[in-house]
Amino acid sequence: MDLWANGKADTPEETAGQYPAVPVAGGWEGLVNGLGAGLAIGNGIFGRYRQSVTKGEANLRAKIKSVTDNCAGTQLVLSGYSQGAQVTGNVYRSLPADQRDRVLGVALFGDPLLSGKARTSLGNLDRTRNGLLTNWLNDAPPPEFPAPRDKVRSYCHALDPVCQGVVRWTSLTQPITTFSFSQHTNYHEVGDGPGQDTYPLDAAKFFAARVRPAPSSAGPEATITPIDGAVPGKPVLLSAGESSDPAGRPLTYTWDLDGSGRYVTTTDGDILETSFAATGDYVVGLKVTNDAGQSATATTSVHVAPPGLYTEVPDPPTAITWSAAKNGESATLSWQPPASGPPAEGYEVVTADGRLVAVIDHGGPAAVLPKDSDLPLTVSIRSFNRRGAGPASAQVPISLPSEVMVVGDSISQGSAGDFTWRYRFDKHEAAAGAQLSLVGPRDDLFDNVAGTWNDNHTYADPAFAQHHDAIWGESMAGGAARIQDDVAAYHPDYLLVLLGINDLGFGLSDPAGTEESLRKFVANARQADPGVQFVFGTLLPNQRTQSEAGYAAAVADFNGRLRRTVDELSTAESQLYVAETGKDIVPADDLWDGTHPNAQGEVKIAAAFANSLADNFSVGTPYPRPYPAVPLGPQVAPQLTATPGNGQADLSWTLSPGATGYYVHTKDLTAGETTFTRLPYPVPGPAWTAGLLTNGHTYEFQLKATKGTAEGVFSTIATVTPTGPVPDAVTDLSASPGDGFATLSWTPVANATGYYVYRKDVTAGETTFTQLPWPVSGPTWVAELLNPGETYQFQLQGTNGDIRGGLSNVATVAVTGVTPNAVTNLSAGPGSGTATLSWTLSPGATGYYVYRKNVTAGETTFTQLPWPVSGPTWLAEGLTPGGTYQFSRSRRPTAASGADCPTSPRPPSPDRYPRQ
Repeated sequence: MDLWANGKADTPEETAGQYPAVPVAGGWEGLVNGLGAGLAIGNGIFGRYRQSVTKGEANLRAKIKSVTDNCAGTQLVLSGYSQGAQVTGNVYRSLPADQRDRVLGVALFGDPLLSGKARTSLGNLDRTRNGLLTNWLNDAPPPEFPAPRDKVRSYCHALDPVCQGVVRWTSLTQPITTFSFSQHTNYHEVGDGPGQDTYPLDAAKFFAARVRPAPSSAGPEATITPIDGAVPGKPVLLSAGESSDPAGRPLTYTWDLDGSGRYVTTTDGDILETSFAATGDYVVGLKVTNDAGQSATATTSVHVAPPGLYTEVPDPPTAITWSAAKNGESATLSWQPPASGPPAEGYEVVTADGRLVAVIDHGGPAAVLPKDSDLPLTVSIRSFNRRGAGPASAQVPISLPSEVMVVGDSISQGSAGDFTWRYRFDKHEAAAGAQLSLVGPRDDLFDNVAGTWNDNHTYADPAFAQHHDAIWGESMAGGAARIQDDVAAYHPDYLLVLLGINDLGFGLSDPAGTEESLRKFVANARQADPGVQFVFGTLLPNQRTQSEAGYAAAVADFNGRLRRTVDELSTAESQLYVAETGKDIVPADDLWDGTHPNAQGEVKIAAAFANSLADNFSVGTPYPRPYPAVPLGPQVAPQLTATPGNGQADLSWTLSPGATGYYVHTKDLTAGETTFTRLPYPVPGPAWTAGLLTNGHTYEFQLKATKGTAEGVFSTIATVTPTGPVPDAVTDLSASPGDGFATLSWTPVANATGYYVYRKDVTAGETTFTQLPWPVSGPTWVAELLNPGETYQFQLQGTNGDIRGGLSNVATVAVTGVTPNAVTNLSAGPGSGTATLSWTLSPGATGYYVYRKNVTAGETTFTQLPWPVSGPTWLAEGLTPGGTYQFSRSRRPTAASGADCPTSPRPPSPDRYPRQ
């Protein structure tokens, strides 16, 4: 006889059947791992169970075939524990009849595929329950073992969560924790009760009875397995499976269900399914009889109690959702308890093909955390309570996005205030519906203003997956040195790499050496993940490539080497492609400092990587063309304030991240300006003083943040009115006459930046002063274009910007000049309603007053026309045709009129005002 055993061992190497059985130890985590379907409570532990079962079955079949083929007289005894019980049972069911006939007997312990109602199931188990895995395999246990079934014994005791399915179904209030994993590992110590054989000893006696010829029987032994948890009207299973005949003779079973002593109910096997209508205590009797007519009886008491809250199995859980972790390493599947009906006491999570994923041992809100390596999964969740497992929820597909790691230098890391090309890429892929997640050890920006690597996170828009593996100043050689560790830590599916410009720009290497670093980069990344995929970006043209031919040639040389190396190193498992990131870059338009991309350049880099993924890996879609317009420069508006000063305004503002300067825009509202004027050069901030302002004028200021050549947003507007002290009044104004002018003199007064001049022509009859439009600086000023012979008065008013002081004393002056000669040779030529006057110009005259008399109308005196004319001709208009007119002229010199013409008061003429 050959004894072949399968089962769990502490390590795979110690497994009796010599196949890698999954270890089952340590509580619920080990239980789920050992049963192989999925993750343990809250920890995301996934098993290797199925592979182990498959290999175990193959090994056992091979051993049985070897024995039956080569050892004609050998009989087999098969035994299995836990996973080994599943392996042994599956193999025994599938054996050909000739091999199964060579099996003397089968003993199984703690079978996860146990059927509670099967006549081969023994122990003090609850026969309403099946093994843990049977709950999800077509919602039914496997079929009965093939006849003759008396060859097979499958032992299970009531508190074993593996063969009893996690929880103990009972109407009593005993907690779920009565199930303990230790009850799965103690079969060598326990039997049906105190003083009875342990299950392995019972199995040994069973095998022994099968080997030796059956002796004459002293009679059978009757045993009913005790049950609890019975409720009115619900079926219960009573088992006589522990009954036996010492001689191994077959038994029949009859039952007394009313305590009358009459055994009238016969079952085909040792299982009776019945129910009790009302609560109370019932006595059930059993009579077993062997084929020799010998019999024995036994009784048990069944307590039937109200179900309490647990009248039925629970409904499925509600609000089932899942979400991916930010780092792309796991997902969270969560749910809420059933909305109504009997409460849940726990949950089972299982895949669509029946693999157990998780067991939750409470009925409240719950969550599990499947890891990336075990996804995608499609799962259902079933609530259970002591009445059983309820219907499954709808299936929930869970999948994590493919992981992308950007590896690069400052161009990929970005600096303060940037969107970054990583942002453009992530937003495009999300809009395209691509399931991608950016991963890496960093999520920061370089602070280009402070020049520090200080964990800066001032993204223009932080709403994207920020993780990356890029750092300011990185080289291809530096990236190659660390990429193995980074791939191992973050296991990206795709590497988007833009490196090499620093190797060449800082003189770290030449194009050939940078190519060698590229090869090391690929090899090292594959050491961590042989299946990782690569997209390498070409180096960008920059300001230096525009001015240095040698440097431009080195960049072009490396880009060519990059393309050739990518073609050479690409394999079916780990493919390499090129993204033409430098193709559309125009340094003057797309780089804010001649090296680093502005927002427009970011779009072009992102587009090149997106196009490569779409074209070569069918990931996402190509980037739209033409390139979308995007805002340039800093995007955080500075908050501007202005404090007034004496002829100035002190501006201060909050800094816009990444801004290298701020253009100042100013507008003088008092002067009537309606548009801002931009000052020519940016200032660094966060403060600046605007000088040369006019006190009393109201100004508006606004800033525009700029990052290098990329101008961004405007600040808020600040309004300010500079102020200063009121100037003193002038007290010593004097005026000296001249030929058609007057010279004013005075002593400057404190706080005056200028002086407004007020003038009055006394001779012309003016009674109020007229302010000349612009202030003068002093301490002297010449009033010109005055009329000789006329008397004028002047006053001054000191001003400090637009803040005025008091009026000065009045200065009076009589202007001198030369008297012009009389007009000669005046003639008049008639016209249609007009007359043309002509005359000889008089020396010293600055103009001529015209006198007119309408003789026909009977006028007897001349009338002076109001304004002087220049001569030597003038057209008199608006005359009456046929009328006779007389004209006379008075010359208007720089002094009074000639002696031959009568003088008279006259209104001021426009040309009599002095120049300012």
